[in-house]
Formats: sequence, structure tokens, C-alpha cells
Amino acid sequence: MSAVLPSWLNDWVSLVPPKLAEPPTEPSAPRQAALDDAVQRKLKSDLKNLKELEAEVESKVFQAFRQQTTSSDKTQADGTPSSSQLMEELSSIKQRSEQFKTRNTSGMWPEISAARTAIVSCLSDHKHQPLKCGEEVDNFKQLVQKLEKEYVGSLQ
Repeated sequence: MSAVLPSWLNDWVSLVPPKLAEPPTEPSAPRQAALDDAVQRKLKSDLKNLKELEAEVESKVFQAFRQQTTSSDKTQADGTPSSSQLMEELSSIKQRSEQFKTRNTSGMWPEISAARTAIVSCLSDHKHQPLKCGEEVDNFKQLVQKLEKEYVGSLQ
């Protein structure tokens, strides 16, 4: 069963040179061996070049890392602190935070606990009217702000 081609397609097919219309023939065995050998040489050459490039890049990265770690104890040229300076500052902030946590804040916590309890009881009393608990919420906010100011002041 042969398919009928439209006339415009027949015109295009007639323009194709006969050699291109024929299916390609496989190269002879010696030619195929030569092609395979050339491809293998090219692959080996490219692999060698890539390995050399990888070694060069690895060397540069290692040198840059070593240079960065040796100069990490000094302030950088652009005036920004080094990583070791930042780590020291971070540890001092953590230490001050721990000091604040261990400090006796018993005078403030019962007030906050009482304010929180007042909010909870107000909300349970006015389940469908939470806006009636605004005074309790404002009191709680003021106590928390006071505690935050004391905390920030202790860090300075």
C-alpha cells in the first residue's frame, strides 16, 4: 500500500539529490576501526585535559582557603571583622544572655504570670466577645515591654 503524497511534497522530494535519498552505508571495517581509534584518542585527550584542569582548580581553591584561614585572625582589609572576631563577639553575647537567664527576675515573672492568667480567664468568660479583654491584654503588653527593655539594657 503506497501513500499518496501531496504535490508540494513531491516537489521537495524531487529536489533531494539521489545520494542523500539512499540510506547511508556502513563504513568498511578498517575505516570503522580508524574512526573508533580517533574517537578513543580524542576522549583520552579530553579526559587528561579535564583532570589537569581539575587539579589546577583544586590547588587554587586550597591556596585561597589556606590564605583565608591564616588571615582570619586579623581584621580584613575592607574594615569588616574577621570570622574569629565575630565568633568571639557571638560567644560574649551568648554569655550575657545566659547571665540574664540566671539572674533573679522573680519580681517580674509573677506579674506576667498573673496578667496571662487574667487574659485567659477573661477570654473564657467572654468566649464570643474577645474585645472585652482589651484592658487585660494592654496590661500584659506593658509588662512584657518593661521586661524587654530591661533585657536589652542588660545586654549593653
